[in-house]
Amino acid sequence: MVKNNLNKSYVYHILISLFLGVFSPYFSRLLGFNELTRLALVYFLINGVYMLYLGLYTRKRGLTPFILVVLPLGFSVLATLLWQAVSTDYGFYFSGLYLILGLFTFFGDTRDDPDEDMIQIEHDFQSDDI
Repeated sequence: MVKNNLNKSYVYHILISLFLGVFSPYFSRLLGFNELTRLALVYFLINGVYMLYLGLYTRKRGLTPFILVVLPLGFSVLATLLWQAVSTDYGFYFSGLYLILGLFTFFGDTRDDPDEDMIQIEHDFQSDDI
């Protein structure tokens, strides 16, 4: 039953989100990136662009928007609070930014959605012939 409800898109994006939110701060510190490089390259550019992509992908594929909270929660709870791989000065701010970026593209431009061209009916459909 779980296999039917959990398709490959969810699994892939949850794993990528966990890697980017939890393990990339840890690995970037192990690789010797200085703090500015971690801030600009890893936290802002890579994670931010991925959240923009994930929000758009979630809307286009009809996935649940709850998948957008995996990276921010992993980043703020695991990487910032438990492992201290990210400074608390900006750990929570970046997780908020990731959530906003994902929601921004999820609720963004809807002109290409399939239901956009449907006829809107307000106050019941009435014909002039009746």
